[in-house]
Formats: sequence, C-alpha cells, structure tokens
Amino acid sequence: VWNLGHGLPEFLDEALPFRWALAMWGEPTLSIDWNPHRFHHPSLATYLHLFVQLGAYLAGRVTGVYANPADYHLSFLIDPTPMALAARGVGVIADLATVFFVARAADRLRRGAGWLAGLLVGVSPSFIVGARSILSDTIMAALAIAAVERMLAYRQSGGNARLFAAAALIGLAAGA
Repeated sequence: VWNLGHGLPEFLDEALPFRWALAMWGEPTLSIDWNPHRFHHPSLATYLHLFVQLGAYLAGRVTGVYANPADYHLSFLIDPTPMALAARGVGVIADLATVFFVARAADRLRRGAGWLAGLLVGVSPSFIVGARSILSDTIMAALAIAAVERMLAYRQSGGNARLFAAAALIGLAAGA
C-alpha cells in the first residue's frame, strides 16, 4: 500500500483493463460505449475499472477538479497519477481479499493454519511484485480463492446459500 504510487507520474504500465475502461468513455461524444470491443480478456475487470474511474471522475466533478469528462481524460494525459492510484487501488483491495480468503480457507482445512497461509501469500515475491500492477489476474485470484473458501464452508456445514455463493464466485472469477 505504501508503494502504491511507485513510478508515478511516469505511467508505463500496460494496465490493459484500466486503459480499455478509459477508452470505453473517451470518445468525442463522451458517452459510454458499454461494448469493450476486446474479447481476448474477460470483461469483468474492465467494467470494474470503468466504474472506479467513473467514481473518481464524479468525486473530482463534485470537488470542482473536473468540469466535464474531457477534463478528466486530458488530466490523465498530463498527469495520470490520480487515475493510476485509483486503478492500482482496485488491485490492492483484490490482493487484500486474496490474503483474507486464503487465511479463511486454510483455517477451514486446519484450525490455526490460516494466519500462516495468509502471511505466506502476503509476503510471496510474485504477490508483492504484482501488487503495483493493474491486471485482471488479481481480481480473478481474489474471486477464485473466495469461491474455494465458500466450497470448503459448504463441505464443512452444507447449506444452499454457501453452495450458491461458491457457484456465483466461480462465475465471477471466470468473468474476470
């Protein structure tokens, strides 16, 4: 979290879901094109980044930073820091969810193992390097491990709600 702004305002990240989200409402008409036009990646992460960027724009609009969406897009070209921080924040939240659900899943498998499993995931080198990247993988991983945790909860206690939650999370992970 404390390195979220690493490398900014230089923004050389590939950040495909974030860039595609900006492109979905970056046309001269400034209306949102809900069709991402890119289907070699699942679209859930793109839509999530779209909503986060729309929220950042609305916050800037309320505070008087942006007069219209064109100002937001121009501001991105001048200094992408606020937009990139919001997009990286999505990844950080997904990473924190991954650590949390890994800990819960491990605790369901063996009492007391959750804290160690969460710690191992949280300090793994690939996890740390990926924490500053804007990827769809972090969202997918959080949803997938949440689905695993719900499946373990279903195995442990049964119940249709746990089963349906696991199935929904599997679908969301596939969409991410």
